[in-house]
Amino acid sequence: KPVDKTGAKLIEYFRFDPNQTSKEEWLKLGLSEDQIRVIQNYQKAGGKFFIKEDLKKIYSISETQYQKLEPYIIIQTPKKAKPKKLSQTKKIRIELNSADSTDLIKINGIGSVFSSRILKYRKLLGGYTHPSQILEVYGIDSAKFQKIKHCFTPCDSSKIVLLNINTSDFKVLLKHPYISYDFVKYIVNVRRVKQFDSVNDLKDQEFIPDSTFKKLLPYLKIK
Repeated sequence: KPVDKTGAKLIEYFRFDPNQTSKEEWLKLGLSEDQIRVIQNYQKAGGKFFIKEDLKKIYSISETQYQKLEPYIIIQTPKKAKPKKLSQTKKIRIELNSADSTDLIKINGIGSVFSSRILKYRKLLGGYTHPSQILEVYGIDSAKFQKIKHCFTPCDSSKIVLLNINTSDFKVLLKHPYISYDFVKYIVNVRRVKQFDSVNDLKDQEFIPDSTFKKLLPYLKIK
């Protein structure tokens, strides 16, 4: 340590940030080993200096010593992190009823396998009425959907293929994911006697739950 002719330790004052000052620099500023240890323990515990006066909180530093150090203290304000640019995925906006596999695989998390399943399920449904229906696609759970739902625009209902409940073939009706075998039989048996006057006439809780019927309604027509 530098000393003067009397043997006293020389103090070198310079601008410093107490949050970033090294042990060697503290020594140059005139602090003792014990004082530096107190500061380091404070910092190890998560303590930080936000304003100059915070250095006074270190009990081993006297008021006189602080007054000598105060003109040289600078607290550097952390730079604000630049807002992250939107990822390519967040910029993607896809309409499910007109999308092809090339569109879908642009979405982070939707590779060729999920893309194929989404398109296959769209064909079975006759089109999507809402993006949340891809939750019904095998392998797409709520966690995955939450990450990608912002990529979809409202579904174009004009592209939905409707089922005529008065004329559609047994096998055609049975292919729809929301229509069970027993429900198809019910439909066919009823229309043998008379035609349906409204799609709501089709509702029968014995063969289809209310929740499923509500999802099915947008796919039905009578003429």
